[in-house]
Amino acid sequence: MGKVPALKHGDVVITESAAICTYLADEFPRAKLNVPIGDPRRGGYLKWLFFGPSCIEPAIMDRAFPRKEEARRAALGYGDFDTVIDVVAKAVSKGPYLVGDQFTAADVVIGSGCAGA
Repeated sequence: MGKVPALKHGDVVITESAAICTYLADEFPRAKLNVPIGDPRRGGYLKWLFFGPSCIEPAIMDRAFPRKEEARRAALGYGDFDTVIDVVAKAVSKGPYLVGDQFTAADVVIGSGCAGA
């Protein structure tokens, strides 16, 4: 598809920013950018990894390219731009990072998405 970014690691080719971040965090656990399976914080970590492409990116696109008719709120999986940004703001107000005191790949994904907001 000619996607950017793309990562080739050995014989593996990965596209999609969140997938690349997840792959690298799992492939190199000594960097401590992931939350390992079995850790109770893993659910929140995974939520934030997917929140970027599933909520932040579409909300930014809606803000940048308004629809002729506003979509019904229930039709969008994220509600609206302001709701998405409020959810992120509340999450980061609890501690230095999305998953508490640990900087993770989720912070990279969400931070890069919010930089455009």
